[in-house]
Amino acid sequence: MQHVEAQNLSEDYQGKTDEELLRLAVDADQLIPEAKAVLSAELTRRRINDPQRLEAFRAMYALDCDPRNSKEKWVMRIFYWVTAILIVALVCWESVKAR
Repeated sequence: MQHVEAQNLSEDYQGKTDEELLRLAVDADQLIPEAKAVLSAELTRRRINDPQRLEAFRAMYALDCDPRNSKEKWVMRIFYWVTAILIVALVCWESVKAR
């Protein structure tokens, strides 16, 4: 049974892009041991398992990831709404100036 699951994972990982695999590698601590082994094998097969490359991707991924706690989510929401309000105000101001 375990061999079948590993085979399915292997096929799944082979169908992923390099970036998708690197994202999995960044969060590998959340994978089950079998998935980690299959991921490691696929990274090796593609020659993208260099620790420096993984660390560079980890740093880049950290800039691109979703907020992880409620404080960050609130800050992002506030930023979003303030930006939206400023854009609406700018559009209104431009339409008033045009008259």
